[in-house]
Amino acid sequence: MNPIFKLFYILFYLFLAAFLLGGLALVGIQAVGLVTGSGDTITGAKAALAPWVFGAATLCAVSAFVLGYRPEALRAQREQRKRDKEVQFHEHRDHDRDRDENSAE
Repeated sequence: MNPIFKLFYILFYLFLAAFLLGGLALVGIQAVGLVTGSGDTITGAKAALAPWVFGAATLCAVSAFVLGYRPEALRAQREQRKRDKEVQFHEHRDHDRDRDENSAE
């Protein structure tokens, strides 16, 4: 694997863990604030954690986008498009055959 893709692979998993754990903490703290009736806890958790959690989620998505351009990923995408075209061809052919059979009746 190319070193740049290896870096983005590592970054993807780091940011994934950061935003999942941060999101869990954010929701958990807000749930505690909801149960205790503390609006300050709810808004404080959002103010303190949301920028970091959303930032990590954004960087995770950017890393995933870059990883989509790995040679292996591009090959897999081409193969998937080829399979999709074959399925569409067979579905179209079957639809035409069914239409012809129904019009003959």
